[in-house]
Amino acid sequence: MGMMATIMNALAFEATVRKLGYDKVVVYSALEIKTVTRSYNYRFAREKLEEGYIAIFAGGTGYSYFTTDTGATIRAIEIKADAILMAKNGTKGVYDSDPNENPDAKFLSELTHQEVLQKDLKVMDGTAAALARDSKMKIEVFDMNGENNLHKVLHNELESTIIK
Repeated sequence: MGMMATIMNALAFEATVRKLGYDKVVVYSALEIKTVTRSYNYRFAREKLEEGYIAIFAGGTGYSYFTTDTGATIRAIEIKADAILMAKNGTKGVYDSDPNENPDAKFLSELTHQEVLQKDLKVMDGTAAALARDSKMKIEVFDMNGENNLHKVLHNELESTIIK
């Protein structure tokens, strides 16, 4: 169900991007939905990116036992992305414990992939964190709620957590 949810979210995001006037956008999915998405192929995705397209990846890896975090990390590595932007619902980044359960949780503005793994921080699954660490993939965790937060994070105008 999580893989299907990412496809629905990707299609909603695609519609929003198009509504903003940008038509060069393509949704790739690990789960084939012929009339709605394109089947994922990293070579085709790289070509589209080089042509100026926004590529949206959905469906995780298409295999059970792998989270969508792992799928996103694999796709980012395959297309040679500069970073992974990880949007959270109502949380400005990574904390040393769950801020919804611990009012004294401390916000962490920067940490390493190894710290995510060693401290068992629940920002992403261990497989994704290890893949990001091994490929030196930067991750920026930010709050998706709020006016223009995606724009703000892209322009370093939003408090967030950097994992590198």
